[in-house]
This record gives sequence, C-alpha cells and structure tokens, in this order.
Amino acid sequence: MRHVQYFVPALLATALFATACTQEGTGSPQAAAAWRLATMPEGPVGVRHAKDHAVEGDTVAVRGIIGGRKDAIGKDSAIFIMMDPDLENACLADDDHCRTPWDYCCTPSGDIQANSATVQLVGEDGKPLAIDLGAYGISPLDDVVVVGTVAARPTPQVLTIRATGLHRVR
Repeated sequence: MRHVQYFVPALLATALFATACTQEGTGSPQAAAAWRLATMPEGPVGVRHAKDHAVEGDTVAVRGIIGGRKDAIGKDSAIFIMMDPDLENACLADDDHCRTPWDYCCTPSGDIQANSATVQLVGEDGKPLAIDLGAYGISPLDDVVVVGTVAARPTPQVLTIRATGLHRVR
C-alpha cells in the first residue's frame, strides 16, 4: 500500500508533464527534438562565406557565434543574430570589461554588418517557433551551426536563414 501512495502522485505528475509537452509553442522537449541536431552537420561554412555566395533558396549549413547586438536572441520567438566565427570580437579581450560582449560593440559597425546573419528557427509550417531559446540553454556567444534555406535577399548585405535545425558546438 505504501508504494501506491508514492506511485499515484508520480503518475499524476507524469500525466501533467506529458499533457504540457504536447501543447504547441510551449517550448516543450518534444518540440525541441524537431530542431535540435545531435551531431554537427557536415561542411558548414562561416557566415561571411554564406553571405558572399548563397542565393535565395539555397540549402545551407552555416556556423557562427550568436551575437552582434545587445538583444541578439528574440524573447518570444526563435530568431537570433549570428556572427562569422572568424570575426574578432574585441569585447572579449582581457583588458576589456564589457558587460555585454556578445554585442560586438568594440567592433566597427561595418564589420558587424558584413559578418552577420539573421536566423529564424522555423517549424514545419515555415513560421518562426514561438519558443525561448534560453530555456534550451542557447545563449549569446554560443558557437552554433544552423541548417536551413536562404530566404529572400533584397540586398547582398542581407542574409536570413530559415533554419530547420540547430547544433550547439559549445
């Protein structure tokens, strides 16, 4: 009888968790499984290379560092800015005591623009996921690889990737 006493609350908690995890847009672990890549995609290129060579509709694997501005990650949807991993971030220097080093504020704005891309992590419906990436351990300055499709490029300075997968390198 004592085992039943502990089993029923545990069963109830499991049922509530399972119900919560099936709701759309809650940031549930099941929703995350669709976009989290367990292994590094093959042959990713840096943001700058993708920006110089990719055209609308290309399928790409792009590696970058989340950052480029103070609010580099959206709060209510899975949209973020990433920078080319080869771009030096002077805000990370030992003698710099920047409180928001992910914003690359010590880097000339022209370099930021030339080496940045916007990533929209999208669901099967093609819309950005309504999740907080921070809840999944994704933070500014993370080294990530995204896999997706290049969106419309109104100018060569604009690179938007509609990503269906993300791998956190570190």
